Amino acid sequence: MIKIEKVSFCVKDNTILEDVSFVLNDKDRIGLVGPNGSGKSTLLKIIAGILKPTTGIVSNPNYKRIAYFPQEIVKEDEELTVTRYIALFQNKPPIKSYTTLKDLEITEEVLNKKMKELSGGQKTRVCIAAIMLSDREIILLDEPTNNLDLAGIEILENFIQSSTKTFIIVSHDRKFLNTVTKKIISLEKNKAGLSTYNISFDEFLKFRTKERVVELRQYNAAIKEQRRLKKTFIEKQAMAIEAEKSRNKNDNEKLSFNAKKNRAAKKIMKNAKAIESRMKRLDEVDKPLKELNLNYIFKDNTLYLSDVIANIDNVLFSYNGSTDIIGPLNLKINRRDRVVIVGPNGIGKTTLFKLLLGDIKPNKGHITIGPSVKFGLIDQEQSFPQPDQSAFSNLRILIGNRSTDTKEQGKLRGMLHSMGVENLENKPNELSPGERSKILVAALALRGCNVLLFDEPTNHLDLNSIEEIEKALIEYKGTFIIISHDRKFIENIKPSKILEFSKMGVKES
Repeated sequence: MIKIEKVSFCVKDNTILEDVSFVLNDKDRIGLVGPNGSGKSTLLKIIAGILKPTTGIVSNPNYKRIAYFPQEIVKEDEELTVTRYIALFQNKPPIKSYTTLKDLEITEEVLNKKMKELSGGQKTRVCIAAIMLSDREIILLDEPTNNLDLAGIEILENFIQSSTKTFIIVSHDRKFLNTVTKKIISLEKNKAGLSTYNISFDEFLKFRTKERVVELRQYNAAIKEQRRLKKTFIEKQAMAIEAEKSRNKNDNEKLSFNAKKNRAAKKIMKNAKAIESRMKRLDEVDKPLKELNLNYIFKDNTLYLSDVIANIDNVLFSYNGSTDIIGPLNLKINRRDRVVIVGPNGIGKTTLFKLLLGDIKPNKGHITIGPSVKFGLIDQEQSFPQPDQSAFSNLRILIGNRSTDTKEQGKLRGMLHSMGVENLENKPNELSPGERSKILVAALALRGCNVLLFDEPTNHLDLNSIEEIEKALIEYKGTFIIISHDRKFIENIKPSKILEFSKMGVKES
């Protein structure tokens, strides 16, 4: 058992965690959820002993050994071989479990490579192997399904379900959380403490939906009350000024009359200050997320879109010097198709996007793109051209806008504000992943793109952002092609066509 007692963590004036307390019991399988920036990764690092809390304590009376797996391999571990990396989580010399390594497609060749030489998917599989072969009693996992294909996710799910170890898992994968966790701990940004739910993740989502309805009602009531109070405040201020003027008159007013005016002025000002204080408290009521409306954003771009988006005829492709051949691909994508592409890592899903965009040419076969089609891509990494410049500067670079016209720049800012993106002078990495997604979506719309390509759009997003993107895609009337391993996401956006990539080719359903 590990106790987390009144833990807070601050960086300068920024409070990341405040007054967090809970007990981690043996064999717990906890899903740790909350918006990006609420302190989930920080809390895992504090439990693991990587960070020290500003206040509060983490007690581990039975000296349980803890393994922490971050979202990304830390820089110093990149130079390790795969064998050495796996050995980090074992107190004894590494044991090669050939079944585990084979299931995760970790070959002898991969074991001898350095971590920095691996692809994102290979690194994730090595981390999964390290988790499964670890001899630690407590496992802390930070977004373990990022870059992991469906087969890898299922292997990890089966291991966690059959394990007697203790797990805390941060993940955006709703189906994964619902499968492997028995308890949910929710951290809310800018709120002290946390909430614990001894229910499944699906039950937590239903509870949260009801909470949101109440929060929206409270927010709307707060806005209405704030407007009323503002009007009253202005009236009270005016009355106080008039009372003060009347009190200071030096005509034949009696002393008692002046005293009454003095008391009235003080009372009115006291009331006005109380109203002002209440208005400030109402300002702290959380504002609901603004919905992302793709139909509105892309409405002018899809009017004259071709009936046929792309014809892919007997296409074969291989990278220089590689014996891995992608294809033959035979696909037809029509206007308003809602396409989802699934399949293991390294099978050619992202390569198909590059072929459609014309970034690479097929070695054999033909690709015909409709005459009015303009593809727009948002990649896995949410890439920005100038990460060290402001988000707004990056948007202007992405759309080729060099105008100094303040009115034109104001329209761009207004579009982003209407999408719920604030702090445009911040660098991209200072914004939430959800805000970055919206900026990239806005850039596609402003460039006139009319067919959307998303490569793993739910990676690195928190639950709120995923649900927002998901709802926008459900209502979208245009054409999209999406690569995803997120099973709940795929199910919810209701694709018209699923393309399953494998070594045997492409199966359409």
